[in-house]
Amino acid sequence: YHLRLDQRQGCQPPACIADMLKDQRTPESLQLAREAAAKSIVLLKNDGLLPLDAASVRTLAVIGIAASAGPSRELTGAAPDYYAGGGSGHVSAKAVVTPIEGIMGRAKAANVSVLFSPEHDAARAAEMARQAGAVL
Repeated sequence: YHLRLDQRQGCQPPACIADMLKDQRTPESLQLAREAAAKSIVLLKNDGLLPLDAASVRTLAVIGIAASAGPSRELTGAAPDYYAGGGSGHVSAKAVVTPIEGIMGRAKAANVSVLFSPEHDAARAAEMARQAGAVL
């Protein structure tokens, strides 16, 4: 109730295909999504690490397939993805910026190098971690 989701109209499953195909990115919806995301973030322990300082972290390693995985294109919501899960709560996003895309954009602007490995290769991940000032 805090985000007033009970006041928003929704579709009645299973007749939701038309709603799932519509662009739901109205200014109101985008603001609600930002507010929900900001209020759901939990940082368990920081120890002064965040935010990263571009002056001291010149190379950033990003490791793991989730950093580059795009959204599921399954219209029924049965196929989960890293962004919206699966099932009836799935949202098919049309304009997703993957974590690696966002990181690369911010890093380029700050003149920070990014090493990226989506593979499940522990030796490669360890080598990248040794080369980087910070690892995600």
